[in-house]
Amino acid sequence: MRKPLFISLPFFSFFLFIYFPVVLLSCTSLFAQNKIDSLKSVLFSLSRLPDSFSNDTIKINTLNQLCWEYKNIGIYDTALIYGNAVLKLGEKIKFPKGIAGAYNNIGVIHDYKGDYEKALEFFFKSLKINEEVDDKQVIASSYNNIGNIQYNKGDYDKALEFYFKSLKIREEIGSKKGMADSYNNIGYIYYSKSDFDKALEFYLKSLTIREKIGDKKGMADSYNNIGIIHDSKGDYNIALGFYFKSFNKYKGIGDKKGMAGSYNNIGIIHENTNNYDKSLEFYFKSLILKEDIGDKKGMADLYNNIGNIHKNKGDYDMAMEYYSKSLKINEENGDKQGMAAFYVNIGTLNKSLKKFTEARKYLERGLLQSKEIGSKEGMKLSCSGLSSLDSTLGNWKSAYEYHKLYSEIKDSIFNEESNKQITEMSTKYETEKKEQQIKLLNKDKEIQTKDLARQKTIRNAVAGGFVLVLLFSFILINRFVLIKKQKKVIETEREKSEKLLLNILPMETAEELKLTGKALPRYYEQATVMFTDFKNFTQIAEKMSAEELVSELDFIFKKFDKIISKYPIEKIKTIGDSFMCAGGLPVANTTNPVDLVMAGLEICEWMRGRAGEGEKGGKGEGEKGGRGEKINLKEVEPENKQRGECESEICLPFSPSPFPLFQVRIGIHTGSVIAGVVGDKKFAYDIWGDTVNTASRMESSGKVGKVNISGTTYKLINTSEKLNMIYRGEIEAKNKGRIKMYFVERKL
Repeated sequence: MRKPLFISLPFFSFFLFIYFPVVLLSCTSLFAQNKIDSLKSVLFSLSRLPDSFSNDTIKINTLNQLCWEYKNIGIYDTALIYGNAVLKLGEKIKFPKGIAGAYNNIGVIHDYKGDYEKALEFFFKSLKINEEVDDKQVIASSYNNIGNIQYNKGDYDKALEFYFKSLKIREEIGSKKGMADSYNNIGYIYYSKSDFDKALEFYLKSLTIREKIGDKKGMADSYNNIGIIHDSKGDYNIALGFYFKSFNKYKGIGDKKGMAGSYNNIGIIHENTNNYDKSLEFYFKSLILKEDIGDKKGMADLYNNIGNIHKNKGDYDMAMEYYSKSLKINEENGDKQGMAAFYVNIGTLNKSLKKFTEARKYLERGLLQSKEIGSKEGMKLSCSGLSSLDSTLGNWKSAYEYHKLYSEIKDSIFNEESNKQITEMSTKYETEKKEQQIKLLNKDKEIQTKDLARQKTIRNAVAGGFVLVLLFSFILINRFVLIKKQKKVIETEREKSEKLLLNILPMETAEELKLTGKALPRYYEQATVMFTDFKNFTQIAEKMSAEELVSELDFIFKKFDKIISKYPIEKIKTIGDSFMCAGGLPVANTTNPVDLVMAGLEICEWMRGRAGEGEKGGKGEGEKGGRGEKINLKEVEPENKQRGECESEICLPFSPSPFPLFQVRIGIHTGSVIAGVVGDKKFAYDIWGDTVNTASRMESSGKVGKVNISGTTYKLINTSEKLNMIYRGEIEAKNKGRIKMYFVERKL
């Protein structure tokens, strides 16, 4: 009776090996169920059981799981509701283990929200109960969580004490995952104390365990942390490799907090290599995710980093704004590390502004705070700033002392021996990993040899089923090919959709929409708006067919698009013959008034070049002189001029038009706007506010071939060495009254 079963088993196994993965792939979407919905279903089922069934402990465990799952997706208020429900029911039925679990979960939520004192309160409550019931695994977790809070507060020695307590228990009970987490956390403390070789030693211990047990999130954390070590050494390419490796792991498991951390670290690499625009791009990607999950400490770090970029770019007001945002959160959380960074940054900023007394005050506070928490990196930066400050003031002795201290700290962080140890540890890890892979391959070969011997014995029995297997294989291969083709089509369409989305919306808004499903309107204190319009458009359009008109507008507006793309300017929309764009959004800047004026001048120059001013037989659609009033450019005598030559010293490419020529008016105004996406269908990025209306009035009150600006814009660009401003007086604008207006020209 065993023989048929023995013979059919290999055939059935082979069938499952080929067929089951495809079936699983096809059916996953049908049978997968949201974890939270599943837990709620369990809770609902328990509520329908008769009172005679004792199910309160199951209900508490389910409530605790719901609390944890809502925490994982960043819905903290709902998570707290379930956590408090556990406390109430747990007290009622005297279930200490469930109460301890709720205290722990609530503590983690307060940690994520940045309320460290509340988090400590709940972690110690949890620890007390777990020590009473002698649950070692949970005691270790409590020690670990308390260590996390001590780190967040900047008390590194206290954090190490609790992490080592946690590690000792986890080693005693043989908790592999717990040991890996402890190694990782200990490594992070050593990194914060600038002991990089010690940090890497613990990171590699952690990674080795995580790879063995297949802990994807843990592996992502380790890749990230090892990347930070190489980043600190200045090995940016190696660091980037680890950061992207980490990001892909986080993305694969849907960990928003981890993804945000990777974005931040990639941004730091670009900052260190002076690629500030790319750095800002990744910082804002990280900030959107941090805001989405309510990670206040992470938001504070991002505000600090964005402030650094603005400081490096010389935009000190914007830098101060972001530093202040960071300080506010750090003071609320009692984050000494964050406050130390703030003091150093504000000190160096005040030095750049030549506010030397303020600079010294903040740099000395930064040094004191860094010493208090044992941050060598903070001490190094503070001493560097103070040395530079005293050197500027001519205090040579003090400058030398601070520089000497800076050098000592820098040498203690990284020296030749430290670099050598880090390289040796990395090499040892890679070597051990390869040896492990070789062992696994040899073991696989041994297993394969045994399998071959066994297969030889049963070959005849399998042969009868082989034809059927081939038939199934043929069907499944066809299915696989079809799925692959469909996947390729879907991917192509996805890329098209992505390209279309970025053509409709700014990149920052598109990213926010994809990540959160919504794009909130944002207020911009200073934005500059430009309108262009063609004189006598209706009369000219009447002389052209519809196809000719659309073709002509398409050609002109494509050129306008190309011109504004040279500057940080966002195209908003076209309305008939009107072209609207704005600067200073979606990423705020202070250069937007000059950017818009320069773009406007270039548009005017191109339109005049295309018209071939001075050519005999001109269309005569403009004012006297053919193409508007003369601007301060190099003139060419009409009789020597051919179509296609440049009017200005800047030679601009154009295409002579066979149609009646359009003549452009341009108006510009600066002020505050609201920008964003409204509605659920046919998304469009737009701006609103009185600034938009005033910019439109600037255009309608202008003249052909001229850039007409408001008094507000004039005040922001009147110091430019590239431009001449001609005051036109106070001119009546529709529904706006009298407004000061100026024409702008290039200086010779």
